[in-house]
Amino acid sequence: MQKQNEYDNKRKKTLRWGYLFAVVALCVFVMFLARIVVLQNTNVQEIKDDYINKNYREATLKAARGNLFASDGSILATTVMRYDIYLDFKTMKDTVYSNNIGALTDSLSKMFGKPRAEFRKRFDEQRAKKNQYYALVKGLEFR
Repeated sequence: MQKQNEYDNKRKKTLRWGYLFAVVALCVFVMFLARIVVLQNTNVQEIKDDYINKNYREATLKAARGNLFASDGSILATTVMRYDIYLDFKTMKDTVYSNNIGALTDSLSKMFGKPRAEFRKRFDEQRAKKNQYYALVKGLEFR
């Protein structure tokens, strides 16, 4: 008899939680439907304008670069990519600088026809200043 009573108590408790969940779910569903009805029957234009004002932004986009062709397929204009190269001496580690400065100055000397010592002197000065935006080359074309 006591097991039956214990079973009935558990069953009643479980049913109460089930009913509570059903009532809460029904209330949420009714609130959802009420919100839909309110949105359908209010000033729709005002809501749209408010949405557009909050979520619309204007941006100017650069045109895609590329070749311009004539109607016969010949190239009228072509795009030449130019790059600016900067060195950041502020965040460069001492070991990276000391291990690679020789190779860098050699390569730059060959590319630009200036003495290696000139590049080394400039780099050492900028390193001492902790220059974060040292312009190494501007307008470099990619070949």
